Amino acid sequence: MARTRPLILLVLLGALIAGLREQSFVEIPYLSGPERQDIPAIAWRRCADVPRAAPTCVIDGDTIRIEGETVRLTGLDTPEVRGACAAERIAAEAATRELVAWLNEGAFTMRGPSRDKDKYGRPLRQLYRGSPPPFGTGETAADALIEAGVARPYSGEARRGWCDRSSARQAPQLGTHGTQS
Repeated sequence: MARTRPLILLVLLGALIAGLREQSFVEIPYLSGPERQDIPAIAWRRCADVPRAAPTCVIDGDTIRIEGETVRLTGLDTPEVRGACAAERIAAEAATRELVAWLNEGAFTMRGPSRDKDKYGRPLRQLYRGSPPPFGTGETAADALIEAGVARPYSGEARRGWCDRSSARQAPQLGTHGTQS
C-alpha cells in the first residue's frame, strides 16, 4: 500500500493539471491591428491566480493579457498592483477584481484607437458591450470601472499618483461587485 500512494498522488496531480489546462484557457483569435474584434464569453481570472503561462487573464484594472499579448485598456487609469504605497496596492486589487467581474459578464467587443500602441509598445484597446461609443448605447469597461469608483478617466496625459493627498480624494473607494479598497 505504501508503494502505491506516491503513484496515486502523481496520477491525481496530473489529472488536476490537465483539467486546469482544458478548463481555463480558450483560444481567442486575436487581431494585432486596431480592427474591431468580438471576444467570446470565457472565464476570466486574475493573472496572479493562474499559471504563469496563462495566455488570457487580467493583469490589473487597466491591463489584460489576451492570447499571450499584453493589452492596455483605454479611457481609464487604475492603481498599480505593485504600487508605491499600501493604499494603492489595496485599491489596485479592487480595480482588478472589478475588471474581472466586468469581463465575466459575457462577450464583449475590442477595438483599437487611431494611436495603436502605448509608450511601452502595448496595443491600446477599448472594450465595450452593445453599440460602439461614442454615439452608441454600449457600455465601455472604462466607464464601468470609473462608475464603480475603482478607476479615474485617463486620456494619455501625465498620470497622477495614487498615494499623495490630492489623489487620495479620488482614489477608488468601493466597487460595484463588493470590492472594497
